Amino acid sequence: MYLRDSNYKKFGFGKFYTLDSKPAITNQDRIDNSPYASDAASYQNIIDQLNKEEHPQFLQLVTMQNHMTYDNWYSNNQFDWADTTENLNDYERGQINTYAKGVNITDQATIDFLNQLNTIDKPVTVVFYGDHLPSAYQTAAANKDNTLVLHQTDYFIWSNQASASAGAKLDAENTAYTSPNYFMEMAAERMTPRSRHISHSLLRHEPISLH
Repeated sequence: MYLRDSNYKKFGFGKFYTLDSKPAITNQDRIDNSPYASDAASYQNIIDQLNKEEHPQFLQLVTMQNHMTYDNWYSNNQFDWADTTENLNDYERGQINTYAKGVNITDQATIDFLNQLNTIDKPVTVVFYGDHLPSAYQTAAANKDNTLVLHQTDYFIWSNQASASAGAKLDAENTAYTSPNYFMEMAAERMTPRSRHISHSLLRHEPISLH
C-alpha cells in the first residue's frame, strides 16, 4: 500500500528489513497474543546492527507494538479505563486499556534499550518520536477540531555515555515544539565538531531501515 521498499530507496536507504523481507529481521518476538513484534525485539535488531559494523551508521527503526488494532492482546493487564464522560463505549475503553498496557511495556523496553546503548563504546545518538497519536481515541479522532493535536507527539534526543554530548540539554523554550525536518540539525547541536562532521558524512554509507 505505501510502497515502503521503493520509497526508502528514493530516500537513499541501502537496506530495508521487514518481517517478510529476504533476509528478514532477525528478532521477531511477540508479547502474549499480540500479532506485532515487540519493541524489545525491535530494539534488539538495532543493537545487533550497531555491534555488527564499525563504520558510522544511520539506522531508522519503525516499531509496530503499539499500532492498531488494540484488541485484548495482553495477559494480566492491570490497566483499566477511567473517564469523566459517558462518550466512550465498551469497545473504545477496551482499546484504551490495551494501548495503555502496550505503552507501559514500551517504557521499560526503552529504558533497557538506552541502558544497552550506554555499554557500547562508540557514540550513538537516538532521535525518538511518533508520527501521530493512536487510533484508540476514536471519539477524539472523529472530531475534526482534533486533527492537529492528534499529530502532536512527544519526542526526545538522547546520546550514550560514549558521546561527547552525553547528558547535554537543548533549550526547552526553543525545542518544546518542532518537526522531524529539524531533527538532524537538533541532533548536530549536541555533537562535537568532529561528530557533527561524521554525522553529515553519513550519506557516504548505506542508511538502513528496519520495520
